[in-house]
Amino acid sequence: MANNNSLLARYSLGVQSAKGTQATAFITGLKTQSSMPPPTFDEAGANRSEHPGTVSRNTGRRSYKDLTGYIASFSSQGILYPRLFPVQLIGAGFTCTTSDETTHYEHTFHLSLADALEWISVIHQATDQNWQRVIRDARITQLQVQASTDELTVSDQGQGLHMGAPAGGPTFQSEEPTAILPSVGSMTITVNSGSITGTVRGYNFQVQQGLDTNDKALFTQQRADLPQQSIAVSGEAQDLDITRSDYQLVVNAGVNNTDPSLVTARGSISTKFQSAGNISGAAAPYSVEFKILAAEFSMGEFQASGSDPMRYALAYEMVDAPGGPAQPVEVIVVNDVAAY
Repeated sequence: MANNNSLLARYSLGVQSAKGTQATAFITGLKTQSSMPPPTFDEAGANRSEHPGTVSRNTGRRSYKDLTGYIASFSSQGILYPRLFPVQLIGAGFTCTTSDETTHYEHTFHLSLADALEWISVIHQATDQNWQRVIRDARITQLQVQASTDELTVSDQGQGLHMGAPAGGPTFQSEEPTAILPSVGSMTITVNSGSITGTVRGYNFQVQQGLDTNDKALFTQQRADLPQQSIAVSGEAQDLDITRSDYQLVVNAGVNNTDPSLVTARGSISTKFQSAGNISGAAAPYSVEFKILAAEFSMGEFQASGSDPMRYALAYEMVDAPGGPAQPVEVIVVNDVAAY
């Protein structure tokens, strides 16, 4: 009997050189959950009511479905470690520029131009019999980073055009098991030219990449493409103690203003997390930094309840407005990987 213990599963991502070409180099993540379910098939004939039947029965189905294509999907969740996360960013619609810092590498990510989006491959292994499946020509539709006071986690969901067995002999690099921690780092929030300086107890960063999953054509069972329809970056600084100055900055557009402003709160938020120790042989820790350089803010509800402290969430959304920063969002990852 095969051993199907989840601890034997492997979830690996790699960047493709081109559409239609499976990645050859993969990084295998450390995950608490990972999934590659059976594909979702396109069906013809599922709701046809046809007559006549062979006997006098009022049965609703008189023929088998015709399957005309499929879309494959994948997902994962786990602690944020430093090596795999850059591939997730590329799959979610970012472009990477790498700087060699001699003892370590600094990878800077900006939103890709629409005609420069890259493709990733995903390999999922289950059981101890090395049963592997690969999704080729894939992109990530949702990437989320969540920081609590205890841990920093990352989750992804994505879709791809082709599922099958891995081709050739792909190579696998293990994840670096040094976690990036929520207890080491800093956050700077600027709203309407003022600063939010209170204690932050949670943080969320989310990328939503909308894909056209219906780009189908005649004479083929596979979709032609997964073109990007939209991309959005948003999140929250969570569980801040409510103060009069914070309220006036966000809602009234200034600490000296008493009335709500009809101009939305605008500014920036930069958040950096890092490992407790340095990269081996380097004088720098593993780290990831999120910079939303053009953000629109809104204050969540706060209420008095019993003897509990009154706290609120400060939501942000990236705005790529004309006249704004050339790069409205920037993510910087420092690790020991030479290139992506």
